[in-house]
Amino acid sequence: MLYFGRPGLRRLTPEARGHSTVITSLFGAVVLLSVVAFIGGLVTGHNPSGFLHTPFLVGMLVLVVTQLRRGVFVEGGSIVVSDGFRFQRFASTEIEAVVLRPDEQGERLWIDLSGGRRFETPVVVAERQGGIRRDIGMTRPNVKALITWLEQHREAARTGRPLP
Repeated sequence: MLYFGRPGLRRLTPEARGHSTVITSLFGAVVLLSVVAFIGGLVTGHNPSGFLHTPFLVGMLVLVVTQLRRGVFVEGGSIVVSDGFRFQRFASTEIEAVVLRPDEQGERLWIDLSGGRRFETPVVVAERQGGIRRDIGMTRPNVKALITWLEQHREAARTGRPLP
């Protein structure tokens, strides 16, 4: 399921495991504490402190949205990559290859573009993933399957065959 994305996008990468549950639970706890503090302030006659949590609530909301939007998607004949804040669209005609390259996390999925340009995706090879990270960890077989699927999609879009 795609949250906070554009209509027509199809997610290819999984949501980061546990992120939506942990972040949503944390956000709910902060909202509950803010409401309790606000009502407690009204009942006791003290200055309601619920509004002091507003910057934290906004920050948590931004974190939730960016975590749920991060990934690799397809839309029509294009591959779309999101870092959580913006969507980068690459037409199949400008994509030369989709490859794994080593980086500080191990191996990361890259999109090679025409003209020698490269674009880093949030997908890394990882057997497990924990905490709030900017990466989406996938097992090596799943990353290889994703690369195969993206290459088939790219070729189908270039040749006019039906898209997978």
